[in-house]
Amino acid sequence: MSMLNEMLRPAAMLAVTLTFTGAALAQTAHQWAPAGTMSVERVGLTASRLPNGQVLAAGGVAEGTQTSADLYDPSTNTWSPAADMSTAHSFGTATNLANGTVLVAGGGTNVAEIYNPQTNRWTVTGPMTQSRQYAAASLLPTGQGLVTGGDTAFIGGLSCNTTEIYDPKTDVWTLGPPMLATRAYHTSTLLPNGMVLISGGLDVNDNPLESAELYNPAANTFTYTGSMHTGHFSHTASMLHSREVLVAGGLLASNFPASAELYTPSTGLWTVTGAMHISRQNHTATLLTNGTVLVAGGENYCDDDGCTTTNSAEIYNPKTGVWTYTNSMRDYREGAAAALLPNGKALVAGGENSLGGPFFATAEQYIP
Repeated sequence: MSMLNEMLRPAAMLAVTLTFTGAALAQTAHQWAPAGTMSVERVGLTASRLPNGQVLAAGGVAEGTQTSADLYDPSTNTWSPAADMSTAHSFGTATNLANGTVLVAGGGTNVAEIYNPQTNRWTVTGPMTQSRQYAAASLLPTGQGLVTGGDTAFIGGLSCNTTEIYDPKTDVWTLGPPMLATRAYHTSTLLPNGMVLISGGLDVNDNPLESAELYNPAANTFTYTGSMHTGHFSHTASMLHSREVLVAGGLLASNFPASAELYTPSTGLWTVTGAMHISRQNHTATLLTNGTVLVAGGENYCDDDGCTTTNSAEIYNPKTGVWTYTNSMRDYREGAAAALLPNGKALVAGGENSLGGPFFATAEQYIP
């Protein structure tokens, strides 16, 4: 189990201009540019785009778990401290609620709190029914927040099948129906039909899961849907413009798959699509405005000496099913967080270089 815990821990150039702290800097398409520095180093943080276009980076861990939070302003390309949370959250969940606030839950605790960008204040909600880490979350069509599964021991090996639902009207968490499988390091994706797709993860016996299930908010039930062709955990899931869900990478036993699969809600089936150029897990995935998906960083190899982090990035084109290398990030990052900015650029913040490298307070932005 110690090994598993260690593992989890030439395009056309187009000139554009960006205002960077009052100075005009020449930038080019398909490149990465510096995006300021947060107040502290963070890995296992959350990144949430706010209604005003800023990005909230919250929690994480570096030399210790973090109660702090930072705000990124794309108009100035700078970070500024936000109000501190009441409790440290690392590898928790963050859900954008319908009223413009952000719900941060779990991450080694049963505490949940809400950030209000208008007042720059955090408010602690009612407690979750149990502590959890490496869980997954989605906003339901009802405006409620669904949190599923996670690791209840925070060291691996005790994934759970419990779920809970947060109601902003009552500020109360209630137990939801149990999932059909125990899962941590899984994904949760709201589908256009209002159901939530739960894919992959690690079960209580440390087995990577091929299975997927659907949560029906109207019936308040989970049911199995089609299984993936490969077991994935610590992977990413992206809702495409085609209404399909792209799952990419993750960890399969001692191997990292480069494989990717598409889930079609109308059929409930998974289809293998083009594979990435390299294997990766704990990477980021961002749906760009043109409908392509940017995948960046992650760990791509682990052995008894530790894990190797990559700075490579690639783009998935849903029309062709093909991945194409784009320029690499400036830093080697895994466990970072990403958000799409209003200007169409992708922000990647924090993370670490897992093979004896540093934790990062820096951020960078990808120019499509």
